Amino acid sequence: MRAPLLVVFALPLAAQSLPSPTLAPDVILPIHTVPADPIGGGGGTFAAGADYKVRFGETMEFTPYLGASYPHNQPFAWRTTRITIGDAMLPLHGAQGTVESATRFRYDLGACLETYEVRLEGLEQTFTFAARPGEGDLRIRGIVGTQLVATDGDRGHANVSFFDREGAAIVGFGACTAEDAAGRRFPMRTLVAGNSIELVLGAADVAAAAWPLVVDPLLTNVLLSTSATLPLGQPRVTDVARDDENNQLMIAIQRHASATDEDLFLRLHTDGFAGSLGLVFADTDTTWDSTDAKVTFVGGADRWVAAFTRAFDSTGTKAVRWHPHIAASTALDTTIGFLTPAAGSSDLRPAVGGYAAFTAEPWAVLAWQRDLNLGAGGTHTNDPNSQIWLTRIDVTGTAGGGGPGAAAPAVEITGTDPAGQCDRERPTMNKESSGTTTSDFLIAFQTYWNTAPGGVDDWDVEGRRIDGTGAFLPGVWVASSNFPNNDHKLGPIVDGWNDEYVVSYTLADNTAIPFKTLAIEGSRVAIESYDFAAPAIGAPQVVANTGFVKSLVVTGLAYDTLTRSHAVVVHHDILPHSVHATKVGFHNRIVEAFTAYSTAGHVGIGGGACFDDDADRFAFVFGVEDGAQQPVYGNLVTYVATPAPTTYGAAGCSGGSIAWSSYHRIGHEHGALILTGAAPGRIALALASLAPANAPLAALGYGSCTLLVDLLAPNYITAFAAITSVSGFAEVGIPIDESLPPFLCYFQWFVLDGPTTNTTNTAGLSVTFDR
Repeated sequence: MRAPLLVVFALPLAAQSLPSPTLAPDVILPIHTVPADPIGGGGGTFAAGADYKVRFGETMEFTPYLGASYPHNQPFAWRTTRITIGDAMLPLHGAQGTVESATRFRYDLGACLETYEVRLEGLEQTFTFAARPGEGDLRIRGIVGTQLVATDGDRGHANVSFFDREGAAIVGFGACTAEDAAGRRFPMRTLVAGNSIELVLGAADVAAAAWPLVVDPLLTNVLLSTSATLPLGQPRVTDVARDDENNQLMIAIQRHASATDEDLFLRLHTDGFAGSLGLVFADTDTTWDSTDAKVTFVGGADRWVAAFTRAFDSTGTKAVRWHPHIAASTALDTTIGFLTPAAGSSDLRPAVGGYAAFTAEPWAVLAWQRDLNLGAGGTHTNDPNSQIWLTRIDVTGTAGGGGPGAAAPAVEITGTDPAGQCDRERPTMNKESSGTTTSDFLIAFQTYWNTAPGGVDDWDVEGRRIDGTGAFLPGVWVASSNFPNNDHKLGPIVDGWNDEYVVSYTLADNTAIPFKTLAIEGSRVAIESYDFAAPAIGAPQVVANTGFVKSLVVTGLAYDTLTRSHAVVVHHDILPHSVHATKVGFHNRIVEAFTAYSTAGHVGIGGGACFDDDADRFAFVFGVEDGAQQPVYGNLVTYVATPAPTTYGAAGCSGGSIAWSSYHRIGHEHGALILTGAAPGRIALALASLAPANAPLAALGYGSCTLLVDLLAPNYITAFAAITSVSGFAEVGIPIDESLPPFLCYFQWFVLDGPTTNTTNTAGLSVTFDR
């Protein structure tokens, strides 16, 4: 069974178990043109099937997807060099190929048409002869360009396998058959001699066939795994974002042809991963790697934006590229924007932020890591003094020297560590901004002080905020975990909205790693939050802990823009290869924790996350290397459905109306009990209990008033006091701590005015609080 190219399972996430997934249809990447890169060259005409990609140029080059553990690509190129009939050589000319359809590419050789059909299961190669060219054996010879080898000799009518040096079968050349105009099929022989293959149709069949005649071999990738160890990192889903205008999701998927060749695909889905809308972008050139993809949506431009790194084989450098995609468009588009690195440097690891749906902002914000590579001739090396840079791109702009869009001048982002003495790496920012508050984005990064007193620092996390013009706001945000210097803070991810941000990262004990580690695996996953419009909130909390085993990596984070209290962090554990999603509340403590994937022998690799404000849920993605299908999964973290708050009981001496404001969820900070229609300027007392009551208060001098909540232990909780406004309104905020289990609570307001006979009260209100 071959590995499908890009497939997505849609799974609702449950507390203990996951329902069986449904596999989305396999897809073909149609024939398309990749523009040349100004740094790395490359470009050309590409397509892909389930487990291979192909480039059409002067020759056809077939490249199987072998996985991240395979050391290098194993391309298989074909060029037809000779066609004979009997003793006569047919004239050939090297015509440039042409695209016939989304899946068909043709070379007119003169003597025949050589056509390639891109199919899921393999690349079909056919030779079509319009008329019988003569008498005798028909022979088609091609030169094969590959490091793979096959056994020489007359193989008869059989598949031919090509092997690598370790003896693994990599590419299969199918048993060749000729089909005539009457539909009759004639088996052909395949002869292998070094780097040439010859296809032979015997003279008797040539004479018997009704012409035109089609010769039909098939190229296939026959490798699924190179060893008992599954190829780590194939596929890898790096991010997901949402278009709130068209209710669609975009996911970024990366696949390894080998350890030295990684490709990027963007796939569009309807909300909740309910349906696939197809591939809308691909970057499959064999001369560069496409990695680190992040996606967002820009509401004012109605564009998706995907930013990623290209690592060029020819120069050894890296550069940031970006793709703008028209909202709701399902067309394959390979438009690329270029950011040019400074001389002698490489750019990598981009972060990208956009603006909410229905806003006017046309800008995408890009931040990236810059390595200076001094003395390395431009070849990328990890610079001990890496920098973080920032630019904004108007994605409605027209194409120019830097590709589509108009970019603002790039600026360097600094932090607390001294310039020139520190290392700043791995930028991250919130996925989207409303554009209506002081700061639009928080751009955070790892930082290490190379010349710290004592000679050893730990990686810290810092950040800078920018406003809607891209200008830096005063001050540097520093993670609360930075002090004391006990742990490296690694691989941060930021999300947030309207001056409120959450940041998640791993912690690794720096007494065990007393040096500047380049890894981002930690033994704990921490998450913290900060409200720049109010005092600091949400001190750091550890939501996953393996003790001293450094195997955890944070891959996704999404902030709930509705409750402004909850977030979901996605991480994977690289030892059991499991993927986890954790929902936290306003204290950053766990509300719910899920194991999204954990199957023995399979490698789950976490991806990104985003928030769906229409359905009030979180979406996240991850990939799985299972040795067979290599699926990509989409999953959802949803809130428990709870009944709406309801009033109960007869108020008696009615003194206004009671209601619950905002969400009634565990971990929610901004819920409130409200009173309306009461007498102005009065003391209002709100009572809370775990049980209702129905006790007339006439005997206590309260006239017709009725107590509707139980004030006796163990049900009584507390009382809240407030003063009614001139309009008779009162409110008490009641944050619901994450430590609470699901519960049903009963409330009632009493409005006091001196003598008990003037006291009034409301009906009771029952509120269910759940996760």
